[in-house]
Amino acid sequence: MMMRNRLLLLACATLLAIGLVIWLGAERPVADESGGPVVAGLAERINRVDAVDVVAPGGAAAVRLRREDERWRVLDRDGYEADFQQVVDLLRTLAEAERSEPKTTNPDWYRRLGVAGMDDADASGRRIEFPGTELAPVIVGQVDPTDGGSYV
Repeated sequence: MMMRNRLLLLACATLLAIGLVIWLGAERPVADESGGPVVAGLAERINRVDAVDVVAPGGAAAVRLRREDERWRVLDRDGYEADFQQVVDLLRTLAEAERSEPKTTNPDWYRRLGVAGMDDADASGRRIEFPGTELAPVIVGQVDPTDGGSYV
């Protein structure tokens, strides 16, 4: 009788342990920040963007591009004509860029990934802004060695 009670107790404990393992291992809904465009709304407005600023660490504009008469010009070079294809390629790449997955929410890692704020003395990325629009700026950091994309 005592052996049967122990066996029954052991079976119940085993079932409880299996149930606990299944419950703990079950996927839970997590706020998914993956997917979606890097610059929301750019794809729909790409042909109406008339200004692009590339901001370097320290907050100074490294390159300020303006579209005038269907030509892109570099303001900081006395309005010298920019390479149209390079500007279009930049805008198209940003418009098509999709977020894949969050890498970290720890600000201590931002510098290492190149996405630290431009006011950070050790920043290495570049912030791309779209003056005159409501498009959000984006900081483009280091290239991700695992998939060839960049951290943003």
